[in-house]
Amino acid sequence: MNSKVKAIADYYKKTAQEDKLIEEMSELTKQIMKNRYNKFDEENTLSEIADVCLMLDQFIYLNKLKNKEIDEKIYLKIERTLERIDKKVRFVER
Repeated sequence: MNSKVKAIADYYKKTAQEDKLIEEMSELTKQIMKNRYNKFDEENTLSEIADVCLMLDQFIYLNKLKNKEIDEKIYLKIERTLERIDKKVRFVER
């Protein structure tokens, strides 16, 4: 993680950054919904994604979570989803 992002996380501490993460995830959710019903706003969407990514990085750091373990969970979830898709495709092909 970027040392500047660590400095920000260390300054604001865990509870404040958890609250900020929740706020930023909400703003991204709202932007995604706006994009559904309006012209896609790439600039705003990218900004909201960046905010969430920054806050997630801080959340991971402040909670001493390991990126390797997160990557393993992601891999398992991808495999599980692909298995579900495969089952649906095989069912439809019958």
